Amino acid sequence: MVQQSMSQKFLDIYQNGNIVSSVATADIDSMVVGDNANARSVDFYHGGEVFHHTMANSIDSVKLFRAEDEPLVYLGIVGFNQELYEKPFGVLQKSSASDFKTFVSNLSRKDGTLLYYGVDHAIDMLSSQDFPTNFASVNLITFTDGLDQGSLMMNGSYSTDEQYLNAVNQRIKNTKVKGLPLTAYSLGLRGSDVTNYNLFQSNLNKLASSADKAFEVSSMSAVRSKLQEISDQIISISNKQTISMRIPGQSNGTLIRFTFDGNAAANSSLYIEGTFNLSDRSLRDVSYHGIKAESGSFIQGKQDGIFVTYTFTGLQRKDGNGLIPTSNIKQYYKSATATSWQVNSEFSPENNTQTTISHAGTVIMLVLDCSSSLGTQFSDMQSYAKDFIDRVAENAATHMERPFGNSIGGVGGTYVVNGVEFRMVAVEGGTFQMGATSEQQSPDSDEKPVHQVTLSSFSIGETEVTQELWEAVMGSNPSYFKGSRLPVECVSWNDCQTFITKLNQLTGQTFRLPTEAEWEYAARGGNQSKGYQYSGSNNIGEVAWYDGNSSSKTHDVALKAPNELGLCDMSGNVWEWCQDWYGSYSSSSQTNPQGPSSGSNRVYRGGSWNNRAWLCRVSNRSYNSPSLTSGHLGFRLAQ
Repeated sequence: MVQQSMSQKFLDIYQNGNIVSSVATADIDSMVVGDNANARSVDFYHGGEVFHHTMANSIDSVKLFRAEDEPLVYLGIVGFNQELYEKPFGVLQKSSASDFKTFVSNLSRKDGTLLYYGVDHAIDMLSSQDFPTNFASVNLITFTDGLDQGSLMMNGSYSTDEQYLNAVNQRIKNTKVKGLPLTAYSLGLRGSDVTNYNLFQSNLNKLASSADKAFEVSSMSAVRSKLQEISDQIISISNKQTISMRIPGQSNGTLIRFTFDGNAAANSSLYIEGTFNLSDRSLRDVSYHGIKAESGSFIQGKQDGIFVTYTFTGLQRKDGNGLIPTSNIKQYYKSATATSWQVNSEFSPENNTQTTISHAGTVIMLVLDCSSSLGTQFSDMQSYAKDFIDRVAENAATHMERPFGNSIGGVGGTYVVNGVEFRMVAVEGGTFQMGATSEQQSPDSDEKPVHQVTLSSFSIGETEVTQELWEAVMGSNPSYFKGSRLPVECVSWNDCQTFITKLNQLTGQTFRLPTEAEWEYAARGGNQSKGYQYSGSNNIGEVAWYDGNSSSKTHDVALKAPNELGLCDMSGNVWEWCQDWYGSYSSSSQTNPQGPSSGSNRVYRGGSWNNRAWLCRVSNRSYNSPSLTSGHLGFRLAQ
């Protein structure tokens, strides 16, 4: 449901402890309890008409629910093997995510694979649920590692796998929920026991709503990456932007063009154009290129002296590739007699634009393979499904309506710079023991003495700064290993400061390098730490690229499992510069330590692709000149 304010109320109707329907209080004029075929019923009225009807004997309780600062995401889950495990739909918020994750944790692994029957049942759940109206999308996500085994025993309407699969495919294509079609994704990790590869591929293709939504993956880490990609795409589809732009008035009939991709007017593929009307200060014959919009072809301007502000509502990229970038908007004009575009050199996004991002509700159904053929990968599947739940809850909250400005989110938010998104993870402050604690098993004297450190809350990059982000800010790429999603390397501490200065100018934010204490606290998992030797595990191969598995090169960020806070690659891949000068530890307790006040070397942490495992421990320290550049040195942001 489109959030109309920062706090909207709903009535949640419960039966057997589950939400069976949810009604926005703003839609309710009155409720009437009456008789219907000798049974008691409850009717909800809006505008003199019944818009929601339920039987009284199906109601256990009614709860007044306030959607605090988060938009509505409805989540349901079906697990399958020789039986089905059902988690009915409920509202997914950061505060309720643990309930869904507990369900995933409690899933059990057994023989059998009721793949078709499980998806069929999930569609039944979607069709029968009485959701609020006006949400943005309905999504069905199926993960499997094999073929169907047993669905024909559960549904006697079909005699072959192909018949049942085709029937489910038709349901995916034809089912609508509140008038919206299903967007169905399928992820397949082919198990070693699958010999009928053609049927496996057919399963993936027919359990997806289109060919581009079917993904065969080669590893569980790729499952995690794909789930992250899908979660971001779902939230992106639900996002709409309102952009206001202020320009000087022009001659009557002047063409006005706003470009959003940083290109000149003639070369832009992402722009809005209209004709200035002097008599009423409007833009007429407005057209949108690469952009979908709710605002029409006539935009009434708001005059302020010689300036006019135009507001465009409900904007989305047609290609669905994230948000419309707002950090490099340019304004061009062309008079009725001119032959070429003229740039308005005084127009700047910082001073002349305002952006609000709103998020419409969405529905997600997860269908998860719990068959015994997954073996030890079953626990990985559970972990990555829980990561997906956290990511959707976090991203939905991040993309809630935001105040005007160029950046998206705040602490723990998602940001966009020249079309490139990056994510900051909120880290709740706390107290920890810093240095060579018992599990670190370090002989290095500079990791001692262990000392108590208390930190305030901060945010830190989910991953290292990537090459695509560096290029979006700096316009160049110094890295030895080239790839857009590879971490940037060959950057000195001084280079990092230059990058951060420019990034802050583009976003209006206050990014920085993490202090050494912040880095170690985050790498240990913050106040959710499980005491691992490496960031997220005692098994380095699960969480890090190091000399034992890297093939002597860096790798795309976030391919390895995250740590307890959802942070990736804090062990291995590239060393990460910290803000501090290098110095010896003190045994005294400290609060928000900043390191020595001066020095000759800066600290870096985490180990890299060409290091042995023990150098990738979370307590390990290294240092060098702030002018050093190397193919194993990168960084991540803090705020």
